[in-house]
Amino acid sequence: MSNFSKIELYKHKWHKNKFPTEDTIVIGQVKSIDANGVFFQILDYSNLGALMALNQVSSKRIKTVKSIFKENDIRPVLVTKVDEKTGYVDLSNKYLNKVQDDIDRLDKYAILIKIMKAWMMKMFKDITDENWNQIMELTLWKYPLGDIYDHFMDIKTDKKTILDIFPDLSSLVTENFLLDFKKIINTQIFYEIEISVKVTIKSFSSKSLDQLKNVCTQLQDKIQNCKLFINSPQYTFIVKSHQKDQMEKLFESIENDFDTILKNPDIEYSIEKNISIKN
Repeated sequence: MSNFSKIELYKHKWHKNKFPTEDTIVIGQVKSIDANGVFFQILDYSNLGALMALNQVSSKRIKTVKSIFKENDIRPVLVTKVDEKTGYVDLSNKYLNKVQDDIDRLDKYAILIKIMKAWMMKMFKDITDENWNQIMELTLWKYPLGDIYDHFMDIKTDKKTILDIFPDLSSLVTENFLLDFKKIINTQIFYEIEISVKVTIKSFSSKSLDQLKNVCTQLQDKIQNCKLFINSPQYTFIVKSHQKDQMEKLFESIENDFDTILKNPDIEYSIEKNISIKN
């Protein structure tokens, strides 16, 4: 959860609402620890105060709270109760293993906050609460937190334009600023392209094994992070990179290599290309 540790990201509001809702993940910073529990500021809700009772610190027996939390720690924590009238918010650290998808979504949202901050710095030089809230109303706050990252991915992959997703920006920003926005999205959200080549050997002849070793050597010569996984009789080569154009060319090259090298009738193989997103 490295995106949560960047304290400068919390200078402006992440969310439109003042209070989080129950059973959601927030980013808490430990302010103090005493006999009543662990006192937090919820960073993504404008430093809203919150308390984690001692019995919510861990689902396991622990000798001391400080074995889990230290002052100034920044952690994802679960909201268990919200009283908007009194302003009290209760937190828990016990059930995070059950809400990993929510933590991942908030981690991705942190990337989007970073993108918005970088873009607004280009537009305004000095970001104020007023211009921050104005742009957020037209962009991130228009969509549920669980959906917004996918919209940015559509922009990244050119499935949609910025104005397709955020049409209200057309009356506020120039074409140059929209181009800047796209460039920042491209630099902050990464592809990880994974090429998986699975080779199944029908007959374990020395010739087929030698050919397979030869292919592996050639792949490793092409790219340093090529890995071979053996689950006989299936051999799987895995290649990963953030460089999409490079990987597209490599994929074509690997296909040609297998066509020319593996002409042994005892070897059957298939080539699959999978694209996944890494933060």
